[in-house]
Amino acid sequence: MQVLSLKTQVSSNGHLYLDVPTSLAPGEVELVLVVNNIGKAASPRRLSGLIGVAKGDFASPGEADAFLSRERDTWGS
Repeated sequence: MQVLSLKTQVSSNGHLYLDVPTSLAPGEVELVLVVNNIGKAASPRRLSGLIGVAKGDFASPGEADAFLSRERDTWGS
């Protein structure tokens, strides 16, 4: 087995052109593409990954509990 690393460009029509060394023996090869220009938008994020990452409205869990207690108290009036 021989491993070669060649750089090239993919054209706008989706074609790929390679110039391989003439010392490479004719025959079957396996081609693996490593794409270097993938932006962040290409990797989707799960909504569950957003839970808890934003700044909250309360300074502490106790403050949130106090707010909820006050809200519950208004329901009975």
